[in-house]
Formats: sequence, structure tokens, C-alpha cells
Amino acid sequence: MRPLDLLPRRSRRAVLTALAGTLLAAAPAPATPFVHEIVDAPGLVGQYASLALDTRGNPRIAYYDALNGDLKYAAKSGDRWTIETVDATGSVGQFASLALDAQGNPRIAYFDATNADLKYAAKTGVTWTIETVDAAGSVGQYASLALDAQGNPRIAYQDFFNLDLKYAAKSGGLWSIETVDAGGFVGFFASLALDAQGNPGIAYQDVTNADLKYAAKSGGLWAIEVVDATGNMGQYASLARDPQGNPRIAYRDGSNLDLKYAAKSGGTWALETVDATGSVGQFATLALDAQGNPRIGYHDDTNLDLKFAAKSGSSWATETVDANGNVGQFATLALDAQGNPRIAYADLTHNDLIYTSSAVHLRSPVGGERWAAGSLQTVRWSGAGSVSIQISDDGGLSYTTILSSVSGNAVTIPVPALASERVRVRVSRPSPFSTSDSPGDLMVAPDLVNPWWTSVVDAAGNVGEHASLALDAQGAPRIAYYDIGNADLMYAARGGAAWTVETVDATGNVGQYASLALDAQGNPRVAYWDASNGDLKYAARSGGTWAIETVDATGSVGLYPSLVLDAGDNPRIAYFDQTNNDLRFAARNGGTWTIETVDATGDVGRYASLALDAAGNPRIAYYDLTNVDLKYAARSGGAWTIETVASAGSVGAYASLALDAAGNPRIAFYDNTNDDLEYAEKSGGAWTIEVVDAAGNVGLFGRLVLDAIGDPRIAYFDLTNTDLKYAARWGTTWAIETLDAAGSVGTYPSLALDAAGNPRIAYRDATGLDLKYASAAIEPAAPAPDEVWPVGAARTVTWFGTGRVDLSLSTDGGITWQLYESGLTGGSHRLVVPHAPSRFAAVRIERAVPRSVAKTPGLFTIEMSVALLNFAAALAPEGGAELSWASDPGPEDLAGYRLERADAGADAFRTVVPLTRETRFADPAGAAGSRYRLFAVNGLGEALLLGEAAPAPARPLAAWPLPYRGGALSVSFGVASAIGGGAGEAAVELYDLAGRRVRTLARGPYAPGYHTLRWDGTDAGGARVPAGVYFLRASNGREANQLRLVVLP
Repeated sequence: MRPLDLLPRRSRRAVLTALAGTLLAAAPAPATPFVHEIVDAPGLVGQYASLALDTRGNPRIAYYDALNGDLKYAAKSGDRWTIETVDATGSVGQFASLALDAQGNPRIAYFDATNADLKYAAKTGVTWTIETVDAAGSVGQYASLALDAQGNPRIAYQDFFNLDLKYAAKSGGLWSIETVDAGGFVGFFASLALDAQGNPGIAYQDVTNADLKYAAKSGGLWAIEVVDATGNMGQYASLARDPQGNPRIAYRDGSNLDLKYAAKSGGTWALETVDATGSVGQFATLALDAQGNPRIGYHDDTNLDLKFAAKSGSSWATETVDANGNVGQFATLALDAQGNPRIAYADLTHNDLIYTSSAVHLRSPVGGERWAAGSLQTVRWSGAGSVSIQISDDGGLSYTTILSSVSGNAVTIPVPALASERVRVRVSRPSPFSTSDSPGDLMVAPDLVNPWWTSVVDAAGNVGEHASLALDAQGAPRIAYYDIGNADLMYAARGGAAWTVETVDATGNVGQYASLALDAQGNPRVAYWDASNGDLKYAARSGGTWAIETVDATGSVGLYPSLVLDAGDNPRIAYFDQTNNDLRFAARNGGTWTIETVDATGDVGRYASLALDAAGNPRIAYYDLTNVDLKYAARSGGAWTIETVASAGSVGAYASLALDAAGNPRIAFYDNTNDDLEYAEKSGGAWTIEVVDAAGNVGLFGRLVLDAIGDPRIAYFDLTNTDLKYAARWGTTWAIETLDAAGSVGTYPSLALDAAGNPRIAYRDATGLDLKYASAAIEPAAPAPDEVWPVGAARTVTWFGTGRVDLSLSTDGGITWQLYESGLTGGSHRLVVPHAPSRFAAVRIERAVPRSVAKTPGLFTIEMSVALLNFAAALAPEGGAELSWASDPGPEDLAGYRLERADAGADAFRTVVPLTRETRFADPAGAAGSRYRLFAVNGLGEALLLGEAAPAPARPLAAWPLPYRGGALSVSFGVASAIGGGAGEAAVELYDLAGRRVRTLARGPYAPGYHTLRWDGTDAGGARVPAGVYFLRASNGREANQLRLVVLP
């Protein structure tokens, strides 16, 4: 008994699934490191298993549920098996044979035992289509399926009624059936393979003669030959063809109970015994590796084991894969791209379906993770053997080994010092060689943090429903939305740091279901519902003015409008006609609207989502309420084609459509039956559907956008937790994160991606009744357009967003950039404006991972000059000079001012004040005849001459300091020019109270202007004058001025 046999079946299965990578029992380790897991355990399952691998190496298994008599299908993605019943109409599913088309869609041929028919099942999207291929007698046993290059099915099978081998081929929707061999009791264990040209080859047993036979068709004719007639040969025949088309057959020798192998080359069959140890070879299953070497899985009936044989060169190596009970019957083998064997088989001891793989499989990271460089992160994988851990920073083009010879299926690694959005992790086992890569890219950078940030756009009342977001050419957000409190259509635009909010339409109850688009010039266009009149309306703003028109007023129309502008900025709107319950489409060319009904079959058209292909043809995803289906309408050449995309349950609400670069539709939608977010995509004419998020009641209000390489991004509401969520698919894996959980938030999300692929979301905060905005980008706040930055001034650059950024400056309008600072954080940086005067300056803020580039929305000016507004100098009555000045920019944007003075009669200036941020100065040494120069000194230390000034006395004759107590008395006097110009005669004299001249202080010709002299307090004879009252008199030939002078002791 196995150790887990003591557990109930469900518990045993759960433990084994959780511990994928652990062997089911402690049997001796085989040469090939197989790891087993239970795929399906309830009931009696696993018989007639047929295994295929998709292009990514994910296993798919068709098999028979004997307890219920059903055909079942299991598919594994990541660590999860998904199991579904394909056909339950009677006892069906024996002799199942599985093949996958080029898109990975499963096709199954099988036997309907109830009706004794051959049937064929094909899955497209989530829907299985089942048809009866042959019902002529008892037919369909030993069905073997292959698909040609175009995906057309070919089936070899036995006609038990006539004991014949038959072959069915479908082309153009029709099956053609022919008898291949009717020579006796033939067709047992039929195994089909096609060559490169699609020609069929069939290996089978001739029971009448107990021979192994081979039939090949070429040029419309079947050629049949006996391969082995040396006893009872051909049981469990399994056919494969090498790269040259040569047939290879594994089979059982019923006479000797051996496993045998036949290979044909150059017209000759070579036969050899592979394993003769007991009764072996039942359920032989053959595959060839890339070099054509055979690999065989088979059952050992003596020991009831699963065995595996591999040939390299001329030698066969055989090993026991699973010896835990009666295992290995109904074995089916496939090789992955590296030649590692995968086998599905039945465990008849426990009646389970088992899957075993010899490959390693990376379980995490899967893509979308954010790892900070230098942090410790865990890598997990399944599979046996020691592996190396490798990292790529170029999306998997090249790898570097960071750890070697590690085991245990998990290891903690130090993240290398990388800065890349295209990091992938690989686990690599050297022998037998197997590698597994993360299916999507992850991000690594120093100090990498969550890039998301949120802000409130409008908190004025009860606002934010029906938000619709668009980004202009510079990535600036624009939002149309509904003001519930005032029943108005609103519009918000952010330029720099501030949001500007305006009312677009307030005529009644208007603005629900707003849908926003921007024209080529960035002008907003909004389609919306007028609930007061039941009309579809359209608003367009040009030159600051909104123009509003009614598009459709025929009944209650206009709900769920979806607006797109074509290449000529002509509006196209898909919407719901509530009166007739129809889907409608409106198009304006010139000034005329054309309206047409797209779908009128039931209650259809809710949640309409419109997209235009490259030629401008409309595509619409929408909800069919009558059938609770997701539908898709496409118009080409004037005609609408309508198809059902998904119909399994109640699906299709909140449909959101996007087209990839080739015009293929992608749709996010809500599965109301399972409360899941789902995603559908059509390629090659077929829809495939996958569950994105099933964690609770999720997926309402989903909005889909594709990035530059066509990977889907979806914003949606989590009703269970009332959160805003975001899903991004990286490779084959969805990364899901909660963006805002502060209250009941996330209804009416609208998603847009900027030029670097960074998501932005507008949404409603139902707790705060606000309109909110979430972004993963770096977005500029300041400087604003048309600002003026003086050279050397201190200025602050601000931005929204997280992570390290580099700041660059352009002075040519953004043509070239000069890095200014790197590694900045915190959302702001104060800088000194460089000496780079320009009227075309711009700032760029750039984050490497995740990459985001923000540029100032407009240009600003870096000004080198400083304008002198005024500079005044005046002689102070008490002596000296008083100076004042003003400049633009002022002292707040300068390091300060420098003041220089040249004394009367001197040419040289000397510094009086080296640096000051004041705008006034009293110079005690200033005098008439002094000259001053004022300099502005910027933050870079550069001095700019602003101007010169000379002090003028307040009166034509002045003296200071007064009263006079001795020492030097300064006397200022004015001189008028002589007639005809030039120097004028002037005299300055001192008189006492009696009118006697005490001394002549100055006499002679002087230059016009003001002059200053010094008096030492003595008379003409050099004696100090006594204390008393005196008078100074100045005359210049035109006027005389007198000044009273008091001399103190």
C-alpha cells in the first residue's frame, strides 16, 4: 500500500497535486527523473488516455471516464489542471485519440459505444462541437487521429462490423470515408501518422494472420505491406515517422510477450526486440526525438509497472517509471521540445489518471513581478535533479548563470544589479537536459517600488460615475464623467499639477454612459445619454467652446454608447436602443449622422464596446440578454457579420473590445454564472477563452486595452472586496494586483496606456463619492508652460509618481536632452537654473523601470538677462550717499547684488558691497561726484552689470555734518555750464554774521554738475574760526545760494 492510501481519495489527490515534484513512492530512482502527479481521481478514470503537448509544452489529455461513460479532457496551465466533460451522451470516449491544431485547440476522435459510431469533437473557444463521422455498422474502435498542415482531421479506425481497416478525412467541411484493408480480420490497434505532405501511414494488426501490417497512401492509392509475420505480431502498434517520413513502429510480440520495434529505411524493414524481460509491451506508445531516436512508453504486465525505453545509437536502455500498483496501462507518450518524455497513463489500482514528466518546470516567477536589485527572492520549480538558476535581462535572448547545482525545488537568490523590464528566469538541468523559463517578463531595478499612485480628481459632491479616460499626445489625462448630484456631464483635464473641471452639459439629466475620445489636435469629443429625453447626444469642444447635438432621438436610445473617431476624426458610436432592445451604430461624415440597426435578434446591445480596424471598419462586442451570451459584430463592405463568442452560462456583461495590430478582436467580459473576469481572443478564425480572475465576484466594469505588442491589460472592479483591480498578461500568465482598497472603490474604471505602456485609470470612489485617478506612470507637475526661469535662480521641478528618476533639460524644444540629475526620488527636486538661455526650454523626467518618460506639457523660457527697473543715488543731508534699486528678477531669484564706487575725479571703481540681497544701501563715503555701478550676481556666481548712478545733492548748496564741531566739513555745490557749454565759473565763500568774508573755499572754472570740497574749519590765515553762526555762499554766474552754518566750540 502506498503511504497516501490511508487518506481519503480527495485528500490524497490534493496532497499529491500540492506536492507536484515529489514521487508517489520511494521506489528506486530511474535513469530518467520522472515526477508523477494525479490528474483525475474521482471514479474510474484514465482509460484510453491520449496525450498531446501544446506549443508551450503544456500537457493536454483526452481520456475515458468509465464510471460515467463519458469522454473527458484535462488541460494543465502553470500548476493547475482544468478538467471538463466533452461528451456525456451515452457510453462515449473509448479509444480516444487527441491532436492539437496550430492554435492549440483540441480535436478528439473516439468511439461511441452506445451507438457503435466513430465520433469527432473539436473545441473552439469554450465550445465543443461534436459530430458523428461514421455510423455504418459498428465502427470507431482503435481510432487514431492526426491533423494535416491545414488542421484538417484524418482518422484511422476499425470497422468491427466488416472487420476492416478504415480511414476518414475531412476537407471543406465534409468527411470522406474509405476502406484501407478488407483482407481478413484487420484494423486492430490502428495507429496513424502523416508525412510532411499529409500522406497517411497506418500501422495495425492483422488478426487473421497475426501479422503487423503497414498501409501507406500516396497519389490516391494505398500500398499495404506485412512488417512482421514471425508469430503473433502487431498488438498495441504505435506509429511515428522520422523527419524523412520513414515509418517507425513500436508493438508487442504476442508470441514471446516482448516489446519490439520496426524501422523502415530504403524500402527495408529492420526488426529488433527492445525488452524481453517478462510479459511486456502492452499499450506501447512511440515518439521520436528531434534526431529521430525512438522513445517508447509501455506496460510491464509481469510486474504491473509502467516502463520506458530509449534508443541512442544502437543500444536500448529500459527503465521502470512507476511501480506503485497496477500502473502503465493505456500509456500515451509525448516528447517536449527538448526531448523530455511525458506520459499519461491509468493507475488501475486506484482507478486514477496519472501524468508523469521528466522535465523541469519553473513555477515562479511567472512574469509581472517586480524585484528590487539586491533583494532576496525565491525561485520555485518542479522536477527532479539539480539545476542551475539563470537570469536574462533581454527577454530571454541570453542568460547568465547565478547559481549552480541547486536542488529541492526552491531556492532564495540575491537579485543581480540589473535595470530592465525584460528580465526572465530559467531553471536548467544539465542531464537529462531540460530547461524552463518564466513565461512572461518581470522587472528588476535598484530600489524598485510599486509604481502605482492615486489622486482625487473631483470631490465636489457626488461625482465620478461613468468615467471615461483618454490621454492627449503628451500623455496628459482627460476624463468625461457623470455628476450624480447635479445630473450633469462633466469634463476634467489636468495640465501640470492641477485638474481643471468644467460642466459640459447641464440641460436635464445628462451624462450617463459617457464615452470620451480625443481628436488629432487633442480636442475632446463625448458621446453620452440624455436620460431626461431618452436621447443619444454628442458634445465636441473646439477653441474652448462646447458644441452639443442630439444624435438619435427615436425612442429611448443612447444607453451604453461607445465612441471612437476614425482616421479623419469622424465620430462613430455603438449604442443600445432601449425601445426596441436593439444594437445600433451611428456614424457622422461631414455634418450628417447615419444610423443603422446592427442586431435586432432579441434583447441585444447592452454593454456595447466599439473599435475600428485599420480600414475604419467597425467592430462591436456586446451582450445578448435574451440568450445571456457574448456577441461580436463586424462590418465589412456594408454588411454586418454577427457571431456568438461565448455562451457557457450567463456571460458577456461589461464587454470591452480591443483589436490587435492585425485587427484580431480581444474582449474582456464578466461571467455572471461564475462571477469571474474572462478574456476572449480570436486568431485564425477561432475564439479562445480563458479565465483571468476567479478570486471572488470579480470582473464587473472591466475595461480592456492592448499594449504595443498586443498583450492585454484590464482594469476592473472586485465586488467581493469592493476594490479596484488590474490584470496584465505577461506571456501566458496573468499578473493581478489590487490598486486601491481604500473603501468601496473601483466602479466605472476607464483604462488607457501611455506611449510607454504605463496604465492610467479613472474610476469612482463610492465611499467618498469622488472621481479618482490611478497611474503607474511618471507625470509632470512643474514647471508650467510659459514660465520664465532666470539663469542661476533656484527652481523646483515636481512630478507625480514613484521610483528613481533622471532629470534632463532641453533648450531646443525637446530635440536634444542634457542629463541634469540622476537617481532622484520624492517627487520634487530644487535646482539652480543653468547658464542655458532659451525660449524653448523643456524638462524631462525619466524612470528606467518600469519605463516612463514625462515631459513638461509646454515650453518655458530660461532668461539670462536681468532687467534694471530703477537705480537711484542721492547725497544724504547728514552726509554720504543713499542708494536704492530694483530688478527683474528680484533678489529672491539671485544670489545677490554687488555695488562698486568710483570717487570724484577717479576712473577706477572699487567694490563697496561684495554681495547683498538687500535693495538699499547707505554709503557714508559717498559724495558729490561719486559714481556707482550695480551688478546682479546669479546663483552660478555670474555677475551682470545692471547700470550706473551718480548721487545728486538735495539742494544746489549743501554741507554736512551739521552743526559743525570740527574736522572735515563736506560742502556740495552745483555749477552751471558757461554760455555755449563747457566749464562755468563758480565760487564758494564763508562769511560771518557781520558780512565779512572769512575764507574763499573755491573759485574758478568747474565742469557743469555737482562738486564736493572739504573745509577744515580755518579762516584764510589758517586759524580756527571761533564758534558762532556763519554763512556759506555759492555763486556760479547765474545764481547764488546761501546756507546758514553753525560752528560749535
